[in-house]
Amino acid sequence: MRLLIPGLLDGEHSFRLEPLTERCTRFVQSESFRGVLVGPLSRQIDKTQLGMEHMNGALKLRAEGR
Repeated sequence: MRLLIPGLLDGEHSFRLEPLTERCTRFVQSESFRGVLVGPLSRQIDKTQLGMEHMNGALKLRAEGR
């Protein structure tokens, strides 16, 4: 993700699946932000983190059939 020009607000979002056993996989979601607007937008970035945590919890429940 890039907001208008490089260095203003750049973000990278990733999903990774790590096989643990034949029947178990770890899901890892991460996001990193760089740029001059990271500080001023830190509250909005924190909300993004919370949304990712909620998505991860919902995905876990669904994957486990609950």
